[in-house]
Amino acid sequence: MTNQSNQGLGSRMHAHFAPLGGVDLDLSDRGELAADLERRARVAELFVTGDWGVDLETFEADQERERQQEAET
Repeated sequence: MTNQSNQGLGSRMHAHFAPLGGVDLDLSDRGELAADLERRARVAELFVTGDWGVDLETFEADQERERQQEAET
């Protein structure tokens, strides 16, 4: 018998349901998931440090200014 504490949740679930016939699932690529999590962590850090924020009073004007700056580059 395998030591369950060394298995991930997915492996434990598979082992549990395999005797019932199991199920095939389409899973997202783990590389993409890891990249998404890293990106979210970087974005969250920008908000936590105050480097990014939201100023709703000037939001639309800021968006237009950013669009113009991108068009110039």
